[in-house]
Amino acid sequence: MSLSITRGSMPSEQSLTPTLGNLDQCVGLTGESVGTRTLGVLEPSDNDHGKGAGKGLVFLTGAKLYFILTGFAVQVGLPRLFDSPAEFGDYSLAMSTVSVLNNVLIASTIQSISKRVSEAEGSTAARLRQGLRIQFCVGLVLAGALFSAAPWLGRVAYDPGLSVLLRRVSAVPLCYAVYATLVGTLNGQRRFRQQAALDATFSTLRSVGILGAAALGLGVLGAVSGFAMAAVGVLCVALWSVGIGAKGEALPLRTWFGFLLPLAAFQATLNGTLLLDVWAVKNTLAGLGIASGLALEQAAEQSARFVAFYRAGQTFALVPYQVILSVTFVV
Repeated sequence: MSLSITRGSMPSEQSLTPTLGNLDQCVGLTGESVGTRTLGVLEPSDNDHGKGAGKGLVFLTGAKLYFILTGFAVQVGLPRLFDSPAEFGDYSLAMSTVSVLNNVLIASTIQSISKRVSEAEGSTAARLRQGLRIQFCVGLVLAGALFSAAPWLGRVAYDPGLSVLLRRVSAVPLCYAVYATLVGTLNGQRRFRQQAALDATFSTLRSVGILGAAALGLGVLGAVSGFAMAAVGVLCVALWSVGIGAKGEALPLRTWFGFLLPLAAFQATLNGTLLLDVWAVKNTLAGLGIASGLALEQAAEQSARFVAFYRAGQTFALVPYQVILSVTFVV
């Protein structure tokens, strides 16, 4: 999740120049309504901008902290609900993979949409409609790529069963791409309370879906399915709340992607560095296990156990980064 707070023609960072990557929806501070509703745009004074940024910091940081707390609940609760550490390792591997795509989509889309909305407030509905069309296509491509690559990734991890988990969450990037467009629109309109409310809603649905499925004894597949269902659920809420915009003058694709692609490249590098090391752990340890004479299934389970312990430590190590990031994006 990222935060962005945009102003005038200022670019929004992950929808954070008013936005928090994983934070979604807030109440409008500009007197505008989104989607096909009538837009009553007010010209805020510098003092209003300052107050709006201050409130945005409170709302979005609060939502980000709630996201971190619910994330900890999942990380602490799942190992106790799964039958073995290996299950948590498989869960961590699947979630780390899809999270790279999700985080790139959230950060780059929110910033890009927020910028386009804030620099042309009279064209909010048109920018929203164009953004939804573009990001739907982007999300569809990424979802299809993950679904198709799942068997190959399973072989890389020496764990054919992993492909089932990756395919189950492959629809999530599509949901995130569309959802981030809606959140970016709220961010560009400085509707930070509504944005934060959406983000908190998603954090709740995500935690309940993952932990609830595991508590029912549905295992790793149930947990990742709960996550996918939460993504679909919050997308429906966001569409109902924000709308789908309206037809209008569209920006040239070159202009649109000229701002979006550098953000996406940076976020892909950052998130890949932070999250994909679990693949190196899994591949290396499973390969060593097979070389030492273990059967494929034994090597896969043993390496998954180590991934679980590694991921547990990594979760706590990344907390300072998450907190600082939420504040930085608002500022």
